Amino acid sequence: MKINKSLLSLNGLKFNSKIGVYDFEKLNGNEFIINISLNIDNNNFDDHIKRALDYESVYGTIELVMNKSFNLIETAAYEISKNIYVEFDQISSCTIEIIKLKPKIKGEINNSTFLLETEREING
Repeated sequence: MKINKSLLSLNGLKFNSKIGVYDFEKLNGNEFIINISLNIDNNNFDDHIKRALDYESVYGTIELVMNKSFNLIETAAYEISKNIYVEFDQISSCTIEIIKLKPKIKGEINNSTFLLETEREING
């Protein structure tokens, strides 16, 4: 059997992060939800947890970035992507969606979303 893609998604990761351009956002933070999909190369499918992608480690990598302060969710998404490739050799591409709940703008709005799709660069 030929496997075209092996994709793992973690959805609904919740963070209160100091991301925003206003002083009150940097002081109090905002509520964010992250959804991430990771394309796994060389997935063994051998049912051994030690050779599988560790969800908790992926979460920890995201949490480290979300604990930093940024002006833009775009920057946070980019930093998450960079760190994913550094930490996990088996990831060939990832899609990160960051949802900012109740952004502070005039008017009624539920959320704003930024979606970033990246691929690992192959040096050679």
